[in-house]
Amino acid sequence: MRHSSRALALATLALATIALGATPACTTHSCTAIYVPSGATIERKVTAPFDPAKSIHVEICKNDDCESGDFVVATATATNSRLCRMDGSLSLETGCSFVRTGDGAFTFAASWLGEDTPFKDGDRYRVTLTSVDGPLLSVDAKATYSESEPNGEGCGTVKTAAL
Repeated sequence: MRHSSRALALATLALATIALGATPACTTHSCTAIYVPSGATIERKVTAPFDPAKSIHVEICKNDDCESGDFVVATATATNSRLCRMDGSLSLETGCSFVRTGDGAFTFAASWLGEDTPFKDGDRYRVTLTSVDGPLLSVDAKATYSESEPNGEGCGTVKTAAL
């Protein structure tokens, strides 16, 4: 009888612990290894007319940290090809892409990605595209980031903003 009283007491204690929301002492969780960096992106259609055979100057800035370069759409060449790609792809770092869409227009996209740079609400992002004929695109936006845990709860927080 004494053995069953002890078992009943342990079972009651275990149920009370669960009912009160306490977690058991031995819990495990696993994290996935999906690389999802924190960062911000801007994507806009370029509606201003320009000569694709002439150089376009691009400058992208996060707060006061800016990068710039020139590219020519007609020849798909760039003075800073790491900064701005002509094939529509964005690298997993700060950079931009300028690509013709199916309807013959152009889309410009910029990204600021990384783990070494802190991302905080209020970060200011600026993009300017200028051709020899004048401004093509100008964006000035402040970020409000959303947070997620893409690798599982407790496996690291990622901040992202689409501006």
